[in-house]
Amino acid sequence: MTHARAWHAEHGHLAAPRDTRHDGYPLGMWLFSQRNRAKQRARNSLPPSPHLAELAATDPWWNPPWDLHWQRNYYRARNYVAAGEPFDPATRIPAPSTVIGGWITRACSSTTSSTQTSSTY
Repeated sequence: MTHARAWHAEHGHLAAPRDTRHDGYPLGMWLFSQRNRAKQRARNSLPPSPHLAELAATDPWWNPPWDLHWQRNYYRARNYVAAGEPFDPATRIPAPSTVIGGWITRACSSTTSSTQTSSTY
């Protein structure tokens, strides 16, 4: 938990990629294992163990119900905006050829498609 808290203090989230190491500790793999444990406990209708509850207290979205890649891209976009970078998805800034721009373009496209589809029913 010490490494998880330190990572969160530095990055503001626990959506670390699986290959992340923090001070030599394989934090990303540890978080991956904790997410699997949390899913197993939920499938068996067991309450979270104390350390899983501690992870949730550190970062409520440490184990989101949606894809973790989406969560990481959200944090990239959040940090991009917080750094004062130009942001205007309507004019395709950042460019779709960047990781953030591509994610925003896909997110906006899927939102537009689902909005249009649902409004026709």
